[in-house]
Amino acid sequence: DDTASVVVLMYMAKYFIDFEASQFKQEIISVGCINERGDEFQSLVQPSDKKITSFITSLTGITKDMIENANTADVVFADFWDWISEDDEFWN
Repeated sequence: DDTASVVVLMYMAKYFIDFEASQFKQEIISVGCINERGDEFQSLVQPSDKKITSFITSLTGITKDMIENANTADVVFADFWDWISEDDEFWN
């Protein structure tokens, strides 16, 4: 369906999303997004094992202390959806 392809491409151009992940379990530890107007969403995510390797810290700047009190992925993605859902242009 060509319509679905156009819609997906439109949203990809509108929101630029960045994920950071842990090294071995490959769990998301950070979600960042910016839209074309410059509005931003950013949240750290607490991985299930709460481990951040020195390699990931040197690559991302994210430390174990930073994710210690972060929300779990289900909370962060619910917040992310709420943030996008508040954008009137998303629904037009």
